[in-house]
Amino acid sequence: MSYTQEPFPNIISEQSLSRFGPDAPFRHRKVIRDWVESLFVQAGHTKLIEFSTTVELAEKRGDEWVLTLRKEIPGRDKDIWWQETFDALVVASGHYYVPFIPTIPGLIEYDQRFPGRIHHSKHYRSPELFRDKRVVVVGGSISAIDVLQDIKDVVKQPVYASLRQPLPTVGWVPFTHPRISIKKEIIRFDSDSGRIYFNDGTSLTDVDHIVFATGYNFTLPFLPNIKIPNRRIPGLYLHVFSIADPTLIFIGAVTGGFTFRAFEYQAVAAARVLAGRAALPSKDEMLQWERDRLKERGEGKPFYTLAPDWEVYFEDLRAIAGDPAPGTTGRVLPKFDKQWLKTFEEVLGIRLNWWKSETERAEAEAKGNGGERLKARL
Repeated sequence: MSYTQEPFPNIISEQSLSRFGPDAPFRHRKVIRDWVESLFVQAGHTKLIEFSTTVELAEKRGDEWVLTLRKEIPGRDKDIWWQETFDALVVASGHYYVPFIPTIPGLIEYDQRFPGRIHHSKHYRSPELFRDKRVVVVGGSISAIDVLQDIKDVVKQPVYASLRQPLPTVGWVPFTHPRISIKKEIIRFDSDSGRIYFNDGTSLTDVDHIVFATGYNFTLPFLPNIKIPNRRIPGLYLHVFSIADPTLIFIGAVTGGFTFRAFEYQAVAAARVLAGRAALPSKDEMLQWERDRLKERGEGKPFYTLAPDWEVYFEDLRAIAGDPAPGTTGRVLPKFDKQWLKTFEEVLGIRLNWWKSETERAEAEAKGNGGERLKARL
């Protein structure tokens, strides 16, 4: 979902057009990237950005953040290093960069014995690599579904889907295609035989590729004092504000729907807190929020997943942000609109309907081919 005042461009890819028609709500990643960049250009903010620069270290010294920065200069043998100081640090580097692959007995040895078989969905670009190959896709969320649906017609059938449970908002619908065979989670790799064992008592051999669509790890190498033992950033209030240091802010450290709109509310609330125009609850209240959420959701991805409590989350951020100062051009955050949730459900419904239609089409083709084979035998 886009920002409240800046809609996505109405540019639809050929694939989306063929699958979902001219009203398709989906946009290619390049369209989204260009849209984000255009917002900076149109507002004249490019002068505020230092491109091609790596933050090597961010450390708090007294009341200031000292950043150690590095820039690679084309044509020069040495990089340029320097330091700058800031009053606050906003980390908006995302969490879809370092792939997460679960620890499975024998996986490391298997990868060493059969290099090139193990993949992560982050690097998926085309089904061609998997043409006429025997493939296992691991995971039960959107990335796994997208890969399965994209390669199911070109692989050596069936393609195997290994998962415990599907994403609750999606269910089993996209996994019921006749060219997809469901397996339980992988419990062991045998590097000697190449066999893969599943938690349903079955196994596979002669597998050409295994695609892990199993999410990502948070990585903050420039903040060495922040440890991430349980796949979440600890000590954050509303997934945004460092409870220990209110000058440290995180934007986008969430998942579970609404993406850019959630980032917008986070950013406005954070900007007003840093500007001294909004206040956070007491430290004890923020710590209690984290304890309550841990008790309710547990560690890892469930902790920072917004679904299904979107309205509560948006309204909590809106309450912190308040209204812009009189006479300024600050952004007014509208109250959570239940139509947003309806739109979210409609978009999900479009994909569910397409997955169903793909399954029905394949089943009809299989039935028709079966009839033709029967006629041939007669």
